[in-house]
Amino acid sequence: MTNLKRNTVYLHLFGINRMIDTRILERLSKRAQSPLSVCMITALTYGVFLLVRLGVHHFDLGAFVVAGDHFCNAAEMPAPISVAKDSDGYDGQFYYRLALNPFTRERLDYGILLDSPSHRQQRILYPLIVWILALGNAHWIPTLMVMVNYAGLCALAYLAALYARGMGISPAWGLVVPFFPGFVLTLSRDLVEITAMTAVMTGILLARHNRRCAAAALFTLAVFARETTLLIPLSYFAASLIGGFRQGQPDPTSPHRIKLAASAPYLAPLAAYIVWQLHLASVWGNTPLAANKSSLSIPLAGLCQSLLSAIPPTQDFHQGLLLFHILCITLFALMVIRSLTREDILSPHGIAWLGYLLLVASFSANFLWSNDWNYIRGLSEFCIIGSLLLIKSPYRLWCLVWTPTFLYYLFLRTDIIHAMLSRIR
Repeated sequence: MTNLKRNTVYLHLFGINRMIDTRILERLSKRAQSPLSVCMITALTYGVFLLVRLGVHHFDLGAFVVAGDHFCNAAEMPAPISVAKDSDGYDGQFYYRLALNPFTRERLDYGILLDSPSHRQQRILYPLIVWILALGNAHWIPTLMVMVNYAGLCALAYLAALYARGMGISPAWGLVVPFFPGFVLTLSRDLVEITAMTAVMTGILLARHNRRCAAAALFTLAVFARETTLLIPLSYFAASLIGGFRQGQPDPTSPHRIKLAASAPYLAPLAAYIVWQLHLASVWGNTPLAANKSSLSIPLAGLCQSLLSAIPPTQDFHQGLLLFHILCITLFALMVIRSLTREDILSPHGIAWLGYLLLVASFSANFLWSNDWNYIRGLSEFCIIGSLLLIKSPYRLWCLVWTPTFLYYLFLRTDIIHAMLSRIR
C-alpha cells in the first residue's frame, strides 16, 4: 500500500479528482520522447501538410514542380505537368528536368531549358535518387520527387533525435531540425536542401562514432546535393588539425600524428567536389562558381543594403517580413555565439557554424536577400548547425525563435489558407 501511494498522484481536471499511477506517466513520457516518436511527429505534421496542399492543387503532384512557361514547354514534356503562363517558375522545374536525365549534356531537352546548367547539375544527388527510383518511368517522377523529400524529413527527424539523445538531452529537441522553416519550402517546391541535410546528419552521427570513412562518404554525397555543405567535412579536418597543433607533435609516430592522418578522409569531399567542378566545366564551358560569381559581396554589404531598403517600413508586407527575419537571424546568431565555449569554437560544428556565419553575411542583396524563398533556404546549414550547438547549451529554448516562421510557411506562405478561403468564398 505504501508503494502504491508513493507512485500515485491526484489529477484535478474539470472538477474531477483522478488517481494516476506515475509509473504509467513515466512510461508514456519515455515513449513520447523516443527517436521513433520524434520521427512519427514529423511524419504526421508534414503528412497532413502534404494532404492539404495536394487537396488545394486537386491532388496534382506535378504542381510541386512549379514549372513556368519561360523555361518549360508543356507540349514537349514527357509527363503532364502544370505549367504556369507568363512565369519563370521555380528551381524545382530544373531538378525535375535532371531527374529525367541526370547526366544530360543538353541545355534544352524534354521541353525544359536549364537556366544555368553547370549550377543546376552540380546539385545532382536529389534528382539522381529520383531517377534511380523511377526506373525510367517519367510519369513516376513528380510523385517520387515529393516522396523522397518527405522520407528525407522523417529520416532527418530520427537522426536529429538520436543526436540529441547522444548529447544527454531529450530526443524531442531533435524536432528543431526537421521543423526548420526552410524545409517547408523545400518540400513544397521539389528542392534539394532536405536531401543535403539528411546526408549531413548521417555523416555527423557516423563521425561521432569514429567511423570517419563512412562519415566522409556521406559528407561527399551531401556536397553533390548542395555544394555549401562542403564547409562541414572541412571543419572536421580543421578541428583535427587544430587539435594536433594544440597538443604538439614532436614525434612523427605520436598518437596525435596518427589521429591527424586518420582524419584525412574528411578531405575526400573536397577532392570529389574539385573533380566534379572540372567535369562540369568541360561539359558546359564554365564552372558553377563562375556562373554565380555575383552571389557574394563584401561581408554585411548585401544584408545592409536589403535592410536599408526595408526601412522605414511601408505597406509592403515582404519588407516587414524581411525585417522580422533579420531580427530572428540576429537573435539566433547572438544566442549561438553566447552559448559557444572555447571547446565549441574549436570543434567541427563551431568552426563550420562560424564559416556559415561569414558566408551568410557575404551573400549579395540580389542573390539571397531579395526574396524570402531564397534566404530562408539559404540559411539551412547556418541554422541546422547552429541549432546542434544551441540545443546542448542552457540557451536551447532560443532554437524556438524560428517557430513563428515555421508556422507562417506551413500555413500561409505556401498558399494553403489563401486557396482554402478562396474556395469557401
